[in-house]
Amino acid sequence: QHDAFTDEGLSTFLSATYVVSAKSDRIGCRLDGERIVHRGSPDIVSDGIAFGAIQVAGNGLPMILLADRGTTGGYTKIATVLSVDLSTVAQAMPGDRISFEAVSLEEAHRAFHARAAWLVRLARSAPVVFSRRQLHVRVSNTEYSITTGLLEQRNTRRAPASVESGVEVVDGGTCDRLRVEIDEA
Repeated sequence: QHDAFTDEGLSTFLSATYVVSAKSDRIGCRLDGERIVHRGSPDIVSDGIAFGAIQVAGNGLPMILLADRGTTGGYTKIATVLSVDLSTVAQAMPGDRISFEAVSLEEAHRAFHARAAWLVRLARSAPVVFSRRQLHVRVSNTEYSITTGLLEQRNTRRAPASVESGVEVVDGGTCDRLRVEIDEA
């Protein structure tokens, strides 16, 4: 339904970087950032909503619809996230950044087949667990909250965090290595 948006709105959608809102849930990944301009009303006659559809309500902010979305909805949809990228969107945390890129149907098919091949290789490989952690650390007497990236765990036993320069993990688990950059500005 890209024709429901102005050229400026479409350009904004493809050039802006959005931030995942704390209001996101299993219904949808709500995004904060530049507003997308509609040609007219954002309201349409209710129609089907695909998993990954990007709906733009009257506030002009995109929302990527996820697993618990309704089956129909009455707001314009500007695009749909490729199925191979939906697991990344579903795991996005508040504050993560998302930007969009237009792809052709052929590029979407290539991405789908590449992901399928990767999944076959993954299924045949040794088990690996990936996780993202929220750690609370203390540096000297100041506490910070840190979200780690995806960590690869080869086994379930973890060594305690190395305490270097007074860095101590106070909550959130342990890790093999913790590198912290503190901006004192």
